[in-house]
Order: sequence, then C-alpha cells, then structure tokens
Amino acid sequence: MSNNGFDYEKTLLLARAARSEKNAEDTKHFYDLIRMEDPNNAEAKFFHAYYRLLDGTKGGIEIAYKDFCNAMTPIIGLIAKSSDTLTEKAELLAIIFDKIKGLPSFVNRIQNDIKASAIYTCRLSITTLYAFGDEIEKFFSSHTSIMDTAVKAWKDGVYWQQQWYGVGVDKSFLQKYVAKIRKIDPSFTLPKKGGCIQVSKEVNVE
Repeated sequence: MSNNGFDYEKTLLLARAARSEKNAEDTKHFYDLIRMEDPNNAEAKFFHAYYRLLDGTKGGIEIAYKDFCNAMTPIIGLIAKSSDTLTEKAELLAIIFDKIKGLPSFVNRIQNDIKASAIYTCRLSITTLYAFGDEIEKFFSSHTSIMDTAVKAWKDGVYWQQQWYGVGVDKSFLQKYVAKIRKIDPSFTLPKKGGCIQVSKEVNVE
C-alpha cells in the first residue's frame, strides 16, 4: 500500500481477476487506477493501449493501432527494468505476446475504415512482431523460457511476411529472422508464400 492509501497489490489482483472474467470495463478501470498511481507500470500501460485499440471506432482505430504498436518497445524495457521476478516477467511477456499475435486480424477493421491503410497496416503488424522479439532478445537473451516468446513472435512475423509477400516489408528480414529462429529451433522451415491481404475478422479479445 502506498503512502496515500492506494493498495497497489489489491488493485492489480482486481484488474487481473476482471481480465480473466472477460470483464473489460472493470479491467480498464483497475488498470487505469494503477496507471495513475504508477505511470510506468508496464502491465497497466500495455492493457491501456490494448483496450484503447479494441475500443477503436471508425476514423480512430488507425491511430490507436499505430499507438499500440509503437508502445511495444518501451513496455518491454519497463518490464526488463522492473523489480518483478524473472518468472513474473516471463509470464507477462507471454501474456502480451498472446495479445499482439492477433495484430494482423485488425487489417480488415482498418481497411474497412480507411481502405488505403491496409498495406501500411500489414507492414506495421509484421515489423511489430519482429521488433517485439528483438526487444526481448535485447534484455533476456540468456533466459531460455523468455526467448521462447521471442521466437514465437519472429515465427509469426515470418509467417505473415510470407502470407503478405507483396506489402513491402524488407525482403532481407526473412533471411535475418529465419536465421535467428534456427539458432533456437533448427528444424524451422520457411512457410510457403501467400499473397492475399485477407484475414479473419476475429480479434483476440479479453
């Protein structure tokens, strides 16, 4: 409990409980309380950006999408520097990846709003997955359990770059990230090329 009477641990437990119960409004409420008390709390910052993206409406979802993607790198830095145990950091990074792996599913929503944004959104979803893995590697390269999450992010990035081969992501990234993946998973094979910018409209919602 802080000096002003705010019970941080209790509020965090309430936020997580609401999230597990798929109660979005209570989840947002409790994480917002944590953000007001501790603006650099990585978990609260992530879910603030995540729900802002899910709540995005016509004309605003593209901005929320960009903000969400741009938040990933600093959030991982905050996790790395936090006083949480390594196990707690690993768990939070795995939870975050479970949410960001659904980024490509926003392509249709944004395309429906602003059709010209589809290709840009495809590129951004791919490069965000790559950057997420890179940032984990930067701080946790010696921790196998955490690096597993980085590899999953790279694999998703490679998969979507192959699926959307024509959207303009640097082709050298494929060689770069396949090499990174194979250092940890030598059996990895490059997925076949797709070519259609079309994904499920389902989003991984709390």
